[in-house]
Amino acid sequence: PRLQVERLKKLWLNADGDFVAEVPIWKQQRQKYPWMPEKLVLRFVRVEIFSRRGKNLRYLVTSLFDDKQYPASVIVEFYQLRWPVETVFEELKLPLSADVLRSKTVSGIYKEMTAKIMAFNLLRCLMLTAAAEHGVEPLRLSFTTCLRLVVSYSLRMSTAPLWQLPQLYAAMLQQMAKTKIPYRPGRFEPRAKRRETKHYQRLKITRKEWKILHAIPA
Repeated sequence: PRLQVERLKKLWLNADGDFVAEVPIWKQQRQKYPWMPEKLVLRFVRVEIFSRRGKNLRYLVTSLFDDKQYPASVIVEFYQLRWPVETVFEELKLPLSADVLRSKTVSGIYKEMTAKIMAFNLLRCLMLTAAAEHGVEPLRLSFTTCLRLVVSYSLRMSTAPLWQLPQLYAAMLQQMAKTKIPYRPGRFEPRAKRRETKHYQRLKITRKEWKILHAIPA
């Protein structure tokens, strides 16, 4: 159910108009997670969020209670700074396909994620190098396009003679520097499903039943 902020028990009000209140934990959640407390004490900061539907009032929830050290304006700034972190998660999940892991063991999952994070860091290092050499803001480069360029050039470099490698590397950095994303402040788009449906059909019976059904005669 949706939390009705106006009905919460307010413990105190701050000068900026934000307040600290008790948030009850729903009984169903506490039955599922017995270690959860009955109530949480949280701070609510009221902000205006611009979306396709116009200006809406929302609340940012935080455990930073000190309004002198963390005024409401700082909390809003923290919220805005959070989006680059979300962008990193998106780059890991979509271009680097970390949303689908193939390993069946815990150690295998760690190895997969380690490899993807290493690939992410290496690509970002190449993007920083390309931006520095060609005078471009690194955050304006397209991560997905740069990834495709690196994959394409790595295939060429794997079969090229040794004397051509510096030229191919320089050409790759030059092409990466051209992948600038247009600056579009205030742009907003509706939520939409970007990734296509998986290529595999859903298995509606157990694997044992499937093996019996599709058994190959000896």
